[in-house]
Amino acid sequence: MESYKSPNDINAYYYDRKIYKINQLLPAKDRYNFEEYEEKSFDELLLGLNDSINIIMNYHNNIANLPKAIEILRDIVYHKDFHILPIFNDIQFAQSFFNVINIQSSSMTPTFKHCLEIISNIWYYTSDLSSPITNENIVKAVVRFCGSTNQKEILPYAFFAIANYCGISLEARNGLLSLNIFSALQKYLRQSTCKEPVRSGLRLSLNLMIHGVEDIWSDIRTLIPISRCHIQHVNKCNRELAAKCLNKILNFPQTVQDCIDMQVHIKLYETIKQYKYNNYVFGSALLFVHHGFDEIFTTLEFVQIIHNHLTRLMKSSDHQSDDLTEINQENANYSEENELNCGKDYSTLFTLISKLLPKIHEILYELNTFNLIIKIAREGTFENMTAAAFCLSNYIANAPIQKAAEIGRNGGFEACINILDSDTDSIILENLHAIYILLNFDGVTFIPLAQNNELENILNTINTENQECQEKIAIIHEILNPKE
Repeated sequence: MESYKSPNDINAYYYDRKIYKINQLLPAKDRYNFEEYEEKSFDELLLGLNDSINIIMNYHNNIANLPKAIEILRDIVYHKDFHILPIFNDIQFAQSFFNVINIQSSSMTPTFKHCLEIISNIWYYTSDLSSPITNENIVKAVVRFCGSTNQKEILPYAFFAIANYCGISLEARNGLLSLNIFSALQKYLRQSTCKEPVRSGLRLSLNLMIHGVEDIWSDIRTLIPISRCHIQHVNKCNRELAAKCLNKILNFPQTVQDCIDMQVHIKLYETIKQYKYNNYVFGSALLFVHHGFDEIFTTLEFVQIIHNHLTRLMKSSDHQSDDLTEINQENANYSEENELNCGKDYSTLFTLISKLLPKIHEILYELNTFNLIIKIAREGTFENMTAAAFCLSNYIANAPIQKAAEIGRNGGFEACINILDSDTDSIILENLHAIYILLNFDGVTFIPLAQNNELENILNTINTENQECQEKIAIIHEILNPKE
């Protein structure tokens, strides 16, 4: 019996492109309000700005009025219409605000927390270190609070602010490294499992790695067990942040064995099994496979997990739970009439399947998983459709011909045609190859399908300088227009 062939090198660019995309993360800068407050109009808030600034500038004579002034400033920086106002780039204001922070830190009042929220949101909008509000004294003060052991209630605010500062630039990150921020961060993340503290710490962890980990590997290595722990955090935002951290770590080949030794791949497996789909979590699995560690992801149980994820993704669901153990009943209620849940990006799942195909194709075939992939390849959003169709073309090009033809007849052939307008030569070539195989094997079935889907017109619109693509296009034209 003909066996599944090993995919050739034309897939390499597609996988490299996907790995590159996984790791193109923006700094985790954010505005986050730890407490609810009444939203006012921005113009109304600005009416109190001048008085608040004057109180801060003359804080020695206005200690009693500082809390109200800080509260007004806090509401301003949280407003949806907020932008960096000229006063925040004033040297005198920056110095006065630094002094206010130091005064308020001694009492640990809500006003001090508001000060940290203000500086955090200003740093969120700051794009470089030229502003006085990013001066070294203010940064050192906030870092000092990050190392506090008896002021746990303010730590989430301090780390949230430092994470925003770290996300400004590489220069900002290097400045924090010189202040030994890693020591405080490691201790902080080891001591807390609560939602907000973990979120603040993971955001800083990610921003420390956003410019690469090669130069800080000795410090980053200590974050592996922390990310491994929080990859299973009950809060999905924290799971995603932990996965993003792992993706940055795993992008550095020398770290992969360390992650294996610390059993990160096992925790990742358990997360995929327990929780709803997340692109970054599956991205971590893809990176393990990309580096050759795929054994745990090719088991029958894991392929069944993949199939179950696809089944759930085929339908819209307003279920609030994120734990799959609480929503398994949804599978029993699945109906083909349910609307395809095509708004979410789950392209990484299909890329992972494509990468694992040589070892799991038989299980996928037995589970009828390809029928789910076909539906998404024909009805999904562009990113999902492209990734799903690439998965199908990969299978068709390398599977035993009878099975490949079956997938083609079930809709895989049309799916391959649908993404020939891709701007990536490797995707075009893989789909052209799959189309050629099917046309060459069963022209009676697939030539009429090609005509119904206007394949020739699509081929004529493909703009590629790739010689292999051009040759394959010419061959397909000959099949569609045989000489008498």
